[in-house]
Amino acid sequence: MRPCPHGLFWRPWLSLFCVVPKFGSCLNSPPADLFGRGYSSAPDPALHRHDSALYASQILICLQSSPIPWPSFTLIGYSLGGAIAADFTSYFPQLIDGLVLVASGGLIRANHITWKSRLLYSTSGLMPEWLVERLVANRLWSGPETARTMEPEPELGAEVPDVHGPKGGLASQAVYTSSRLCLLPGNPHSTVSNVVDWQILHHKDFVPAFISSIRYAPIHFQHHRWRVIAQNIARGVGRLKQVRLVLGEADPIIIAHELIGDAKEVLGEENVRIKVVKGAGHEVAIDRAQEIVDVVEELHR
Repeated sequence: MRPCPHGLFWRPWLSLFCVVPKFGSCLNSPPADLFGRGYSSAPDPALHRHDSALYASQILICLQSSPIPWPSFTLIGYSLGGAIAADFTSYFPQLIDGLVLVASGGLIRANHITWKSRLLYSTSGLMPEWLVERLVANRLWSGPETARTMEPEPELGAEVPDVHGPKGGLASQAVYTSSRLCLLPGNPHSTVSNVVDWQILHHKDFVPAFISSIRYAPIHFQHHRWRVIAQNIARGVGRLKQVRLVLGEADPIIIAHELIGDAKEVLGEENVRIKVVKGAGHEVAIDRAQEIVDVVEELHR
């Protein structure tokens, strides 16, 4: 079956532009933006949680919109997309031939969730939603020197700059050089930072969708769903035989040695194969695209 890359977190599918062309003619299903990313609109998060059910529905919609019938396929997920891909696989094992998770969420340890994140993304109503959106927008607003983490953590007592003014904003606690990487060859303006900033300025659904994803998407504590994947493999439900993980050695968000240990525990060592890309950070899908392609091609030999 043919690979079907899917899933991103705070960026549109443009982040996988470096990966997609390398598949050539074997890629028959175009990558799609998650709701609220890129040019895609989003269901109102006040009415529809951006959770497992919503993203599973989006994958199924993408499959149905293709002129090619998809009895089964390889699913590739990056960052939040990895968490969504694993979750989808646990519910629809008959559809999945292969599963490749790149710098994937899903098993992020609780000690990485700070009190500021707990407060900011709380659903208790302690903070009005307009304030949450403003703080998150300014946390994501980067300028050329900063990158953003999987869980933005604004200094709540700090002065919040206006995102419509000059570039600047709050400094991230996980700065990595790939914020300057160009996503489109020959276009110096297509950096990770610029793409995120454009969405904040011009996409009204982006920040609300981002917030709802943090609150409800399968990013944390998904051990029970990953165990279902292992159980399905053991029972021969579906064609998936092994989960492939691709991790950045220097990733400050998805800590490689932590995910390796946790994935082996919930999936079983025999059910997971791991590739750690030397020197790569969380942007492994952008600056080390060939490493991901090699893993996918190995699945189809």
